[in-house]
Amino acid sequence: MTKLFALFFMLFSKLGIFLKFAKFGKTFISMFFMIVTYALFYGWKFAVGFVLLIFLHEMGHVIAARQVGIPTSAPMFIPFVGAFITPGRASMSAREEFVMAAGGPALGIAASYGCYLIGTTFDLELMIALAYTGLVMNLFNLIPFGFMDGGRMASTLSVWMWGFGLVAFLGLVIVSGNPLLFLFFLMGAYQMYSVYRSPYQFEQIRAYGSERTLFASVYIGMILVAGWGAYESFQALQLLKGGLLGNNSI
Repeated sequence: MTKLFALFFMLFSKLGIFLKFAKFGKTFISMFFMIVTYALFYGWKFAVGFVLLIFLHEMGHVIAARQVGIPTSAPMFIPFVGAFITPGRASMSAREEFVMAAGGPALGIAASYGCYLIGTTFDLELMIALAYTGLVMNLFNLIPFGFMDGGRMASTLSVWMWGFGLVAFLGLVIVSGNPLLFLFFLMGAYQMYSVYRSPYQFEQIRAYGSERTLFASVYIGMILVAGWGAYESFQALQLLKGGLLGNNSI
């Protein structure tokens, strides 16, 4: 009988491990395919680092969502698109919406600054390049437009901020000529049109008073921190390429 209980315990333990892997297995598989895809264009070292930065960005959303009591799915990765999580329910307050939206860029910016510090300390071009890419990626995500993190953060302040995001995003589409960005622009523009037709649908997640001031300060601060870091890491890359600093790689 004791052996039978031991066998059942072992089976349930294995089942628990399997269920945990099943939850995150798709995440790791999609990460692997994204790394392989990016490695074909940028080399495997940069691909691994960049995908890890995206992973940390998404985990920032997961951690923040749990802090406000919102369950989420594990992150899923799509090459040249990014990654996403699926919340278990919609936000029911301004705090829930803002915290969950800000969590990704917050951890993503922090991780990128970590790459910058390592890169500038040891003159590692790869790490500085990752820092620059990560900071630009998070700065892009902070544009106050549609489904982007910045759009969700701005929706707690005023959906009319999406107008600035629309102009900024359209400028990026024109400058880059990227068809994928154009598709995202159309999706965001349609969402913006739907919201402006019935702006009261965001009333439940609208911040007021001191909370609104706090959220606005955090949002603007994150943009400034990401922008400054992107500029500094770009300058550091130029110094490395110009031979004014050492030029090591890992």
